[in-house]
Amino acid sequence: MQIAEFTAQLFRIEMSGIGSLYLDDEDTNKQANTSPEPHFTIGETVLPPFRGAFPTTQAYITPRIAFAQHFASKLDRNDEDDAEHYEDIQAVLSGVQKILPSLFQEDENVPTILCNRDISTSNVLVTPDGDLFSIVDWECCAFLPPSLATQISHFLKGPQHDVLPAFPADASSDVYREALERYEKTRLREFFVEEMARVEPRWGRVFEQTRKMRDVVVAIEHFENDVLVKWAREWVGALVARREPKKSLGAVGTG
Repeated sequence: MQIAEFTAQLFRIEMSGIGSLYLDDEDTNKQANTSPEPHFTIGETVLPPFRGAFPTTQAYITPRIAFAQHFASKLDRNDEDDAEHYEDIQAVLSGVQKILPSLFQEDENVPTILCNRDISTSNVLVTPDGDLFSIVDWECCAFLPPSLATQISHFLKGPQHDVLPAFPADASSDVYREALERYEKTRLREFFVEEMARVEPRWGRVFEQTRKMRDVVVAIEHFENDVLVKWAREWVGALVARREPKKSLGAVGTG
């Protein structure tokens, strides 16, 4: 699998410091302009991003908690669905803050790894024969600690589907094609992890040992989805209660 070899090459590029890559002359703390425009207005729901560098993994995660909290504060708690969504987000964020210190020890001296978090079907170019030709669009690129850099490529993510769907009378059925895609992605994810462990054994070891660390980030980043946030709430609640979660969040709906 050529994408595994590419990922292994990225994993071997080390740096110190956590954060996104951006030009030195960019003002990362620039305030959004809220003045009225003829067609568009940027409101206060837009937060200026801070992309690093961060001294520790906890420092990297903290702004994401703040962003989720800001989103929750804009929900209409007089609306029944929004009120339920708000409570789910608060439960997730409260639980994450409780488990962060035990999962992420101070790691200022740990080398960080170059990670492209958007290797999607739109960004992977292949030859007519199916060989990997290029990876484009490096906007979502960052140096992350190994625990967060060992990620499944975006185009391989999806719901777990372990059973090959039966071939229908109508091969063009959308239901069949979607089920087949979920099954194929499930098998490809397994093969990707196996291949990564072969071409870069350290990646394989880190991947297996740090699932909960990556799941913390998944729990925070899917706060806008009112379904996934419930799974995140259940997962975080299990850790807070010192129970083993039934499933990794990486295997529930998100890959």
